[in-house]
Amino acid sequence: MSSTLENFIREHRNELDVYTPSAAVWSGIEAGIHQPTFIQSKVSWLKYTGFSASVIAALVYLKITTSDSGTMETRPAELKAPTSAVTAAISAEAPAEIKANVILPAPETQPAEVNQQSSAATSPAPVQEPKNVVTTATTVSAEAVVAPAVSQTAVAPDPPYASSGIWMASKDTLKIDTVFSGVKKIEVESSNFDINITSVAGDRVSFKTGSKSQSHGIMMGKHKRNIKYGVKDEVLKITEEKESGNFGVTGCETETAVMNFEVPVSTDAVIHSSSGDVSVKGLQGKVCNITIKSGDVKLENLNTELILATTSGDLSATSITGKVSAKVTSGDVSFSDLKGNMDLNITSGDQQYKNITGNIKVESTSGDLKIIGMHGNATVISNSGDIILEDYKGSPTLKTNSGDIQGKNVELTEGMDARTHNGDIRMKLMNSFSSLSFDLDTNYGSINIDKDGQTLEEDKKLVLKNGNILIKAHTSSGDQSYR
Repeated sequence: MSSTLENFIREHRNELDVYTPSAAVWSGIEAGIHQPTFIQSKVSWLKYTGFSASVIAALVYLKITTSDSGTMETRPAELKAPTSAVTAAISAEAPAEIKANVILPAPETQPAEVNQQSSAATSPAPVQEPKNVVTTATTVSAEAVVAPAVSQTAVAPDPPYASSGIWMASKDTLKIDTVFSGVKKIEVESSNFDINITSVAGDRVSFKTGSKSQSHGIMMGKHKRNIKYGVKDEVLKITEEKESGNFGVTGCETETAVMNFEVPVSTDAVIHSSSGDVSVKGLQGKVCNITIKSGDVKLENLNTELILATTSGDLSATSITGKVSAKVTSGDVSFSDLKGNMDLNITSGDQQYKNITGNIKVESTSGDLKIIGMHGNATVISNSGDIILEDYKGSPTLKTNSGDIQGKNVELTEGMDARTHNGDIRMKLMNSFSSLSFDLDTNYGSINIDKDGQTLEEDKKLVLKNGNILIKAHTSSGDQSYR
């Protein structure tokens, strides 16, 4: 490029950088175009400019091509899991309800009639509500939608069961009547069903249930109740669930729901319930474990270990043989005709134990406790409430922070330890005066012994060494009397 052109461009750089140069610049350009030296320089300049532009364009094209080829992945043909006719029909054509309610059969079970129907399926089948399903521990209802294990829309039960299935309510009603074989233990999980378990002769488990809900007033939404079952290692598990609840605008919903089991006598039972009463009769298995949040528990004629936990509700048990462990948050407790040791923790509620053979240990926060007709050692620790013994034989340890300690027809075998912070101690003893020794004291109150013609009375403390059976008692504020 000539120096004249370079000087011209340098002098008019600001003008040339704008979109439209001024008229003076154009005049200078036109005057120089007619000069041969300018034309020669222009041709050379255009030649180099065109060459440079070609090189730049080629580099840009190579850059783009290289970049695209670098990000492209060489992918093999897409692998797809083998899909059976049932899966294809469900995934491609079935309505959403069927997809959501797929049930896996037992790994070895593939009902032929279901596969025949699926191979001919060309349009979505209507959703059918399950009827009264009758099945055994090794069969799955043919009415259920069944998918093979490779289906992408089904989830296998965890843990895998030898047999499993599901019942779904038809409208507002759910009814089941079925039988299982080869079951030695049942596990039940329920949200609000009443649960009744009764022992019968035979080796099969009968399961019947009925549920019906009714809406009153204006309601939005409906309960969707499912009951699932699974059998594995001689254990039958029944699980009841609610998928959604009613929302009342100006109304309410009433519901009746009950599960009835008839089981062999030696069956073990584990029950977990959120709301609903539980009744168990006649079991003689290894253990009966019941956990319930809200509802009453009634037990009759059991020869098994009992493990009980209730949050709100009464607990009653009659004719029980075996060890008992119980934790009750709120509710009255009643045991009668029991043979075995008991370990109980009661937060709030009155308690009565009648005709007991064995030892009792009770920790109670609030409520009266009464023991009638017991042979064994009783350890009772209460924060608030009276402690009463009638027709009792044993060596009791009785402590209450606020309440009286009373005994009638009490025969001590080794001794007694009784303490109350605010209350009286009154005992009518079957033992002779000569067999007893006393270590008694009170901060505020009187002490009186009147037995077998012997009368002793003190204000603060009374100590008498006589026989081998020692009565040790203390009251902070209260009287003591022994007859």
